[in-house]
Amino acid sequence: MANAASILDGDFFQGVRSNSMPERASYKSNEKPMIEQISEDMQNNVVALCAHGMVSHKDYERVVIPTVEEKIRLYSKVRFLFVLADDFEGYTAEAMWDDTKIGLQHLTAFEKIAVVTNTEWVKEAVRFFGFFVPCPVKVFPKEEIQSATAWANE
Repeated sequence: MANAASILDGDFFQGVRSNSMPERASYKSNEKPMIEQISEDMQNNVVALCAHGMVSHKDYERVVIPTVEEKIRLYSKVRFLFVLADDFEGYTAEAMWDDTKIGLQHLTAFEKIAVVTNTEWVKEAVRFFGFFVPCPVKVFPKEEIQSATAWANE
């Protein structure tokens, strides 16, 4: 696990794209998930994830859903920091559905949500859907990742 700033500056996932993998297949030994946990500088009740490349159902099934559900089991209320790296390409349709399902299943478990991105369509989508979420939702540009981390930890 790494901190968000080091992930954004590095090439952790260079050359790996999940859109070349079947949706329900397991990761091959040389492949890494498109989403990884961020642990440095995070409070225990913060779910902090960084997305790269094309995010798939497999990434939700193997990383996002278990991470969110474990934090909720431990703390009841959680905060969410979601960082979209420069190489983020988007979501498969099934991953978008997974995102919707986990959000609806745990709608009242989130205390706040911070999204870090310079991708315009993501900024607009988060602002739109933020009106339907019963907690504060903020979008931060990549250059303000430390502010996003601090806000999620408050």
